[in-house]
Amino acid sequence: TALSDFPKGVTALAASTDGTVLAGLDSEQRLILSDGSGKGVRSWKLPSLPLGVAVQPNGKTVAQIGRDGYVRVWDTAADPAKPVEKW
Repeated sequence: TALSDFPKGVTALAASTDGTVLAGLDSEQRLILSDGSGKGVRSWKLPSLPLGVAVQPNGKTVAQIGRDGYVRVWDTAADPAKPVEKW
């Protein structure tokens, strides 16, 4: 998979098992989501500095742990202007 449109400086990367969702974290405290080709990139600012990321096998949610000790689960279909924290 070519990640030509995926932003530089990603500190963590995860993918759904079906390859439809890529999730990354960067040092600017953002969650970055993309389709499996690395295109269709969207991102939003996270409440704390991210440490790790995981994608649900079907790609519908992304879990992220922050330096504040909280694990947050996000809806991958969310509009980046209004991200939906699922848990």
